[in-house]
Amino acid sequence: MNRKVIVLLMILSSVFFNNCSNNSKPCKSFEIGKLEAICKVWGTLKYFHPGVGTGKIDWDEVIIETLKSADTINNKRQLNQLFIELIKSNYDTNFCIVDSHAQTGNIVKQYGLSWLNDTTFISNQNIKQLHRLIKEKRNYCNYYVSQDPEVGNLYFNNEKAYSDSILPSKNLRLLALFRYWNVINYFYPFHDINNLSWDSCLIQYIPLFIDIKDTVEYHLLVQELSSRLNDGHIWTESSITNIYWGIYSPPYKVSCIENKPIISDYFSDSLAGLYDIKLGDQIIALNEIPIQEIIKERRQYYSFSNKGHFNRRILEEILISPQRDTMNIIIDRGGDTLSVDIALYFLYELYQIQDHEYRTQRADIKLNDSTGYLNLKYLEIDEIKDIMSEFLLLKNIIIDIRNYPNGVLYELSKYLNPTPTNFVRIFYPNILRPGEFVWGDTLQTGIPNGNYFKGKIILLVNEQTQSHAEFTAMCFQSAPNVVTIGSTTAGTDGNVSYLTLPGGIITYYTGIGIEYPDGKMTQRVGIKIDIEAKPQIKDLYNGFDRILEEAINLE
Repeated sequence: MNRKVIVLLMILSSVFFNNCSNNSKPCKSFEIGKLEAICKVWGTLKYFHPGVGTGKIDWDEVIIETLKSADTINNKRQLNQLFIELIKSNYDTNFCIVDSHAQTGNIVKQYGLSWLNDTTFISNQNIKQLHRLIKEKRNYCNYYVSQDPEVGNLYFNNEKAYSDSILPSKNLRLLALFRYWNVINYFYPFHDINNLSWDSCLIQYIPLFIDIKDTVEYHLLVQELSSRLNDGHIWTESSITNIYWGIYSPPYKVSCIENKPIISDYFSDSLAGLYDIKLGDQIIALNEIPIQEIIKERRQYYSFSNKGHFNRRILEEILISPQRDTMNIIIDRGGDTLSVDIALYFLYELYQIQDHEYRTQRADIKLNDSTGYLNLKYLEIDEIKDIMSEFLLLKNIIIDIRNYPNGVLYELSKYLNPTPTNFVRIFYPNILRPGEFVWGDTLQTGIPNGNYFKGKIILLVNEQTQSHAEFTAMCFQSAPNVVTIGSTTAGTDGNVSYLTLPGGIITYYTGIGIEYPDGKMTQRVGIKIDIEAKPQIKDLYNGFDRILEEAINLE
């Protein structure tokens, strides 16, 4: 072979492998690049083209037919001829007008359109056409996405679920990927704090969605993809995944305490008493499989905002089983190893028993002459007036938010704040310009009240404090003389949006952003904490609530 040719091949080989080693942008063949470009053009037209937005043309059917046509396309010229036909098609443009509050807000963030500078697969002519379409002013409805007029999170109510196709065809699977990718690309608020290239995810998952062999693999792959966002609100489920992961459980709950999986609570005292399992026992193995091996295998299917939230999510489901057979649990109890066989119960029935026991619990306890305690898990709005008439006379009120409250924040804060006070500011997607996020209102809580509580307010939080619970804590933190005790919260505040995907899959994500008025964000990091406190394993042996005790002893 000619020496110059050999040298040239070596150079080209070096360039190729250097490019392939770039983790930020995986290498791709023409086939993958072609499908990536189709996904992005199709999604951009879906949310920016006024004719497509009327919903009078089945945009799912368009992508299915486009993918069929793409099977025979093997060069950039042919691909871009396909795009010309898509972009210039004379779709009906008789559209409705939307009065969007988003169009007047100041832009906070902007995502989703950086790919429009890449001409590797899309021609300059088509790039210019797409830029022109995106820059057009718009004030019309879109059939595929609408917005809550009060909160600002989005609804995707007109997406087809294809529930009869639990294992969709290859093109329907690509539709699922393309639909999800574009929704997240244009309407997810937190790309800037996620250590993830969403473009690279698309390239990575296209061949995975193509090569799926069975139904379970498809449903788990969608779960895995959504979990890549590291969003604590991400929850992806279907009838297939529910059966796969299981609907049976022993009557115990597991938490991460001192970095160990520990039996921390019971669904039912009476059922739990049937077996030699005690609070504080450390789980070593389930059915002879080491617990850490199970956690490692499941990790890719769980979306989490921070380490504490991950430990909570995976351990609260670690005992769930698809079979109702007896489960063998190997535990460590103070250095002694025990093997215990436990019957499994229908999980729904365990929650029913738990809820029944919760209904017997009081929300308020007077701990001593100076301190009152409120547990927001049990507190209802109609109880607040009577409780606070007594608690206003105390020196301290401890408010336990290591749970999910019942929407009591605004009513309770009337007694905690002397004046209306800013406590959060919100940003949400601008559906008139997909990819943009704009500031909404700064929310206030409290009323003018000279007879507000003037003592010390102590908030208890931990990894169970998630979403509305975090929002509630932020509300109470706006009051005078507040101290927050506990550990990192879930870091996943803001209202949830959901999307249906082929195969009857439903997936949820955080749809709006929540920050403190001073700009401190809560997503992934959790709310502000003044005093860190965590439980210890020995506390469970002794029935001791270390965080509550810290609050009681606070001077």
